[in-house]
Amino acid sequence: MIPRGIPIAQIDSNLEGDPKFVRLRMKFPDLYYATLGVYMSIALRAWATAARTPDPDLLALMPQGSLDLLREFALLDDSFAVPEKVFERWPGSVLESRQERADQLASIASAGGKARARGPRDPSSGRLLSPAVVQPLPLDSPAVTAGHPAVHQPSPAVPPLLSSAGSTPTTTPRGSDGGVQGGNGKDESDDPVVTYYTLTTRYPRGNALAWCKRLGDAYGFAASSEKMRAAWYADDNIGTLLSRTEDILVASERSAELQEKADERERLRQKRATRRAPIVDPAPEKVESIMGDIAKTLGTARKDAQA
Repeated sequence: MIPRGIPIAQIDSNLEGDPKFVRLRMKFPDLYYATLGVYMSIALRAWATAARTPDPDLLALMPQGSLDLLREFALLDDSFAVPEKVFERWPGSVLESRQERADQLASIASAGGKARARGPRDPSSGRLLSPAVVQPLPLDSPAVTAGHPAVHQPSPAVPPLLSSAGSTPTTTPRGSDGGVQGGNGKDESDDPVVTYYTLTTRYPRGNALAWCKRLGDAYGFAASSEKMRAAWYADDNIGTLLSRTEDILVASERSAELQEKADERERLRQKRATRRAPIVDPAPEKVESIMGDIAKTLGTARKDAQA
């Protein structure tokens, strides 16, 4: 049974730029922030319960003046609930995605596809036991075309926030400044986009697609796909898969960089040790031979000078 509650709310960072909040702030500046707090409390409760109907116990704790202002400016409806259109645009879309995902897995399983849920798992943890690659479904297969496509866009790793305005949520992945050792070979079989689809049975779109491509360009196809598989078998949370993959790549790159520096320090140490090698005393007979040669040369030079 899929839980109804949504643990992470999505609140628009430009919430106070909504014209309704702007008018509220201009007309009632002294009551604005208290009223904003009431709105946030009701909105967060809607996310936590995944229900639009307000909690009577929560409303009983709210200042009635703030509730009336929110209703007057159409930020809440007559029952002091989040307006239906706003709820459907934000919590409702997450609930719909959950249901689509459940229907999609059921469709794939019924069609005989190799869904990741069928892989061998540890009975205690439920995690995959071996890195067996799941084969992607053709885009024209019945499991994809029958109502709920397998190319549904996963939720972003860092979700945006709820707003009464119709802004579009976006997620910008953090940047990278180099590649992991191993080369930037672009073998199509190791394309991070294909690997993402193979593991999750969802084709990446939007920000997820751009993120997969950026990982391949920055760290190489083979390294990106390898670390993505490692992140997936450690935790099959789709929402954090790409961010965890990049964290592993950055950590690997840092380890390679530190190892390279350590190797260079060892090379320099050995070079200095060779340069400062102790002088070994030559054998006595060799010294005697050298001194005899020198005396002989000097004697010949004197005779030539006297002549």
